[in-house]
Amino acid sequence: MTVPRIVYLFLALLLLSCASVPDTHQVLFPRGELPEKRLTLLAPVLLNELKGVEDPSEAYDRNLYVGLIRFSGGFIEDVGRGMMARSRELRFSHQNKFSLVIRESFAGMVRNILDARGTPYEISDADPTPLLTVTERSLIDRYPEEGRDNINLPLIAYDIVPRKPFRVEAGLAGRLAVVPVVEFYYGHNGGWFNGQTFGCPAGIRFRVHVLVIDGDSGEMLYRFSDEEQHLVPKQYRMNIIEIEQYLLDARKALFDKLFRSFP
Repeated sequence: MTVPRIVYLFLALLLLSCASVPDTHQVLFPRGELPEKRLTLLAPVLLNELKGVEDPSEAYDRNLYVGLIRFSGGFIEDVGRGMMARSRELRFSHQNKFSLVIRESFAGMVRNILDARGTPYEISDADPTPLLTVTERSLIDRYPEEGRDNINLPLIAYDIVPRKPFRVEAGLAGRLAVVPVVEFYYGHNGGWFNGQTFGCPAGIRFRVHVLVIDGDSGEMLYRFSDEEQHLVPKQYRMNIIEIEQYLLDARKALFDKLFRSFP
């Protein structure tokens, strides 16, 4: 093999790796200290609330679901979706329970980190939705697990940013708002997510974000995003206790990453 062909192969492999799913753990913020303003921690918000998606089936299709998913009936090729493979039957449950667990545990993580750093903060029950706007775009790049993963295709990237023009909310003037956002959070038995031709075993998956927004200007000073996923090889049924344990282990991994990166 000639040298140019070796270089070409290396570049091709590099481009292939770049076409995979985007990094699930990213921190984007100016290096250095945040402005000298006190922090206000807002309650975690679900992205399906920000997007106004109430129907569980729609939330599932748009990768915004929080709860338990049960697949049954094998798979079909959905004519209305261009012969996309999907599970024949879906049953959604435990939305309220899973929502409560991730909200409380996520808020607790941020509080524990701030306490450990000795960072003063206040807790506010103000609604964070007026602070944020969300846009979405489909990701069409292929990746190795595409046919057998536990998330629907096409993948959707949700960009969560401060609303413009930014409206200063009462209680946030002169402060930094810490806003946790839950994109999705679920456990499931084995089955076919939309577009996943080969199906997948039982597992769990979630994706979350933490934003720090200047309460005066609306400038986003810090953004943390993390996605945790686990599939259990050759296991197609799990009870709720097993699913909750896998989710607990994944939340511990999330906490470790957030602890290391939070400014």
